[in-house]
Amino acid sequence: MMVSYGLPVLVVAICGTAVEFDEYQHAISRINEAARRDSQAYANLIMERLDTRFTELDMALAALRGADDKLGTPLSPQVELSLRHYLLSRPAYSTFSVLGADGESIQWSSSEQKKALDEPLRDFLPVPKMPHHFLGPVHYSESLGTVVLPMRVREKDVGKAGYFLGSPYRLSRFLDEQELPSDYRNWDFTVIDTRSGQSLTHLLHMQVQVHPLLSVKPEMVALAPVPGYPFVVQTLVSSSRV
Repeated sequence: MMVSYGLPVLVVAICGTAVEFDEYQHAISRINEAARRDSQAYANLIMERLDTRFTELDMALAALRGADDKLGTPLSPQVELSLRHYLLSRPAYSTFSVLGADGESIQWSSSEQKKALDEPLRDFLPVPKMPHHFLGPVHYSESLGTVVLPMRVREKDVGKAGYFLGSPYRLSRFLDEQELPSDYRNWDFTVIDTRSGQSLTHLLHMQVQVHPLLSVKPEMVALAPVPGYPFVVQTLVSSSRV
């Protein structure tokens, strides 16, 4: 009699557990899909910001070449005037430098004059989709008092004496999530520099670098590459969301 009553109860319990497990797996799947979607939205936003900044630098190159077809040292008054007008129209550029063909020696700068920038060109890597665009290593800038991503562009026309334009991109702006819908900001986004493995999110807040995947189940992590750039958005999905 005990067996006849106990067996149905056991079957019901097993079925109930199986149903709950299936629902749990579906919940994980839905949340991970949402995390991947939102991570890619953030990655695309970062891509658009970098594209826009590089386009602005390209436009500045064109404006300089149009103002004075033969750049020299020192720059002509017309070129300096063109640069100052450009900077006034782009207040986000706190530092802007015209560099020589070596990519390091300063011809003109909006900041305190130095002979060369702190970041050597050998530390920069070209952007695969636009080889005349370069990204340097993310670091803390003493002069700006914040963490920056150095950017440089080179003239595409190799038939003329080449030169570079350089400008640091503040990481606080680069990683800003405010333009995302409010519900996206509930995710634990971490932006990784694939060149060095650095967590730029930790670097921005001057936090100790930690390996973001330690002790995390693979099914609780979403990855989204920043198209065309050496960065990836990693999103940790909290178990409390399931």
